[in-house]
Amino acid sequence: MCVHWHISRNRLRLVLRCRMAPVRRTTDHPGGTRKAAPAAGAGLLALLIVLAVLGAASTRESAQAAQSPGSGRGSSATTVGLVGRTVRVDGVVRDFLLSLPAHRSGPSPLVVAFHGLGQHAAAFAAGTGLVTATRAAGQVLALPESRGPAFNDGRLGPHGPRDDAFTVALIDQLVRAGLVDPHRVVVAGFSNGAGMAMEVADRHPAAVAAFVSIAGDMIAAPGAPRPTGPVRACLVHGTADPVQPWNGRPARGVRLPAYIPVLASVDEWVHADRAGPVATRTLAGHDGQGTVTVHAWQPGPSDAGVTFYEVGGMGHSWPLGGSSADHDPNGYAIDATALVVQTAAATVSPPTSAAGD
Repeated sequence: MCVHWHISRNRLRLVLRCRMAPVRRTTDHPGGTRKAAPAAGAGLLALLIVLAVLGAASTRESAQAAQSPGSGRGSSATTVGLVGRTVRVDGVVRDFLLSLPAHRSGPSPLVVAFHGLGQHAAAFAAGTGLVTATRAAGQVLALPESRGPAFNDGRLGPHGPRDDAFTVALIDQLVRAGLVDPHRVVVAGFSNGAGMAMEVADRHPAAVAAFVSIAGDMIAAPGAPRPTGPVRACLVHGTADPVQPWNGRPARGVRLPAYIPVLASVDEWVHADRAGPVATRTLAGHDGQGTVTVHAWQPGPSDAGVTFYEVGGMGHSWPLGGSSADHDPNGYAIDATALVVQTAAATVSPPTSAAGD
């Protein structure tokens, strides 16, 4: 029996979980390494004490707070179809994983997917199913590896790693090799990785056709990245996210920055894209739970629009759809992996764009 402690909404909760197989989602937060109770007897005693004080935690809350893709930086997970590659940026060799589709007739769409805080690229790929999904769609997948626990989505300032330059160099390398269509590049990510995807879109709008942010937000700090040009934007966020909260949060240290409210991040992209009127529709979740409200702004003059998926009751997660309890026990009516692949399949940047700017 494994005993895990979580803090959620200022309430201590005890979650019992037996880890018989790798999970598909993990909470992306610092100190994410979980410590088992020293013995079953100690765990049972802890259980009795907490239950007496707090009562049993609900199954839905436990699942929501506990899991997101890619389990920890210590994972040795490997995924079939991935090979290691490097690119030199500012004299530093940077690592990324690469997946190519089995059948290619020319340059393919590229998905660059950034892992979350404290994760590794291979575990993130395994947890999201991105390798299988992109290969089936005929897309190239690149998974950058951070230097340290976090990508520099603005939280580490100008003295941190230039992860945006790393991404552009990676794209350029694959374009020069004839593997990738420079007009069909999509950047995506989870949490800190979502912030990194927005950072690349912010600073290099001509390098990408679109971005997909899953449980990510913009940093609230002087000089923090903001859009500098139109890019098609897809954002997914849960209304109950405790890590990057709906209404933003103050800073919690150098590596844990302040965030602006989620709707303010959406507004930044609506303004940058000069997007038109918004239309709203609802996607019903499984058994009436996990309902998604889709807000879609019409594309602006550059043909870049904004789509925001507001996931009711979702925490800090990469949702995998509600068609199977094995995929997403909460039944959220959106599949983030499918959204990334569909965005890469459907988005083409204007012919004047290039892979580097």
